[in-house]
Amino acid sequence: MAHNHNGFYRAEWEIDGKRYTRMTDIPVTGSKRNKDKASALQKQWRDETTTELKAAEANRVRNPKGKILDQTLDEAVAEYFDDHDGQWSGTKDIEADFRRIIGYLGPHFMISDIDTELIIEMMNKRKREHVKLRTKDGKPKIDKKTGQPKPQKLVSARTVNITVGERMKWFLSHMAAKGRQIQPIRWEAVWLKEAPRHTEFTYEHERKMLATYRKDHLPALCFALAGGPRREQFVDLRWDQIDWNKGTITFKTLKKKAKKGQEPKPYVLAMTKSIENLILSQIDPGTGKPYHSEYVWTYLAERTFHNNKTGQHYVKGQRYRLTYEGIGTGWARWKKAQDLTNVRMHDMRHAAGERLAEACADPLIVRDSMNHGSLAMSERYMGGVRTERIRQAMLAREALDAQRMQVEAPTQNPTSNPTRLTA
Repeated sequence: MAHNHNGFYRAEWEIDGKRYTRMTDIPVTGSKRNKDKASALQKQWRDETTTELKAAEANRVRNPKGKILDQTLDEAVAEYFDDHDGQWSGTKDIEADFRRIIGYLGPHFMISDIDTELIIEMMNKRKREHVKLRTKDGKPKIDKKTGQPKPQKLVSARTVNITVGERMKWFLSHMAAKGRQIQPIRWEAVWLKEAPRHTEFTYEHERKMLATYRKDHLPALCFALAGGPRREQFVDLRWDQIDWNKGTITFKTLKKKAKKGQEPKPYVLAMTKSIENLILSQIDPGTGKPYHSEYVWTYLAERTFHNNKTGQHYVKGQRYRLTYEGIGTGWARWKKAQDLTNVRMHDMRHAAGERLAEACADPLIVRDSMNHGSLAMSERYMGGVRTERIRQAMLAREALDAQRMQVEAPTQNPTSNPTRLTA
């Protein structure tokens, strides 16, 4: 039995070489009574774990060599999460999706029984569900025009594809790679047709942002538009990631796509003069020191208050580190104030890639600047640019043909003016 720094006992036990840890609500007071209560709770939890493991083993199917071929969904999902510990972003959302899937099938459902029809059935259940309410009190939002509660929306086809289809595809693929008996799935029959979604950050959006956005957030957003990093990367930018001698910024790697035994490729962004000026705006002109000693981007507190959730006290007019949630809240408020619905913060990254592709004909530069894993990803930014370049190339070819043949290209519809070219 151990205790943590908050002063409560932490139960620890080991079964078949695997270590288990669980917090209790029993305070460490030095009394033998509390210690005995914590020990009894630890024994109870250990016995419960042993019982669960025996029940799980009874449901497992093994080959003659002892390798697991089949197991319950609940156990397989727990193993799937253990195998990917620390490798995912948005883990809470993924956990919620799998809790829902387990709710559809039941924890003791065998993974070998999952087939195409069953996944389609889960997809149909999911698409009949409503979008989760985001209000604090859990009640529907009120329409300001009618004064009536806004009708709940069904989840989109894209949400269904992600929260059920993609989750099951990656899960079953992983378990099959571990030797489990997984049925072949006809994924082309599973996917729902998604409504086309187009959001774009245009030059008009940029002009509106520069004119109306809160000024203390603007440097970070302009940096995101100039360089194209993801929000997780640019909002957490630290001073020690900047190499002033080389004129580069090295961001933390978000995706672990390195080859076996190798470190992930670093994401290095070249600094331009405008990017350098945005960063230097976060240095106090009075003291010559950064507003924040560790992180680059800061903001001015608009009011004095105490955040009970984080324990942080804020004083109006003082600067504090800009956070992922803070810049997201600011963006949502700005969009609402400007009545914008067809633009996301992530679209600034797309705009950065498209503008770079328009100015540079080398897709390798676009790939490395945007930290893409492949050229196929970068090509998405070059579609419109490619069409325009093809047009310019065709015009150049037509001009060359006309020069060689000493004729002009036709400029009228031949059906209305049947004049033919003459040599």
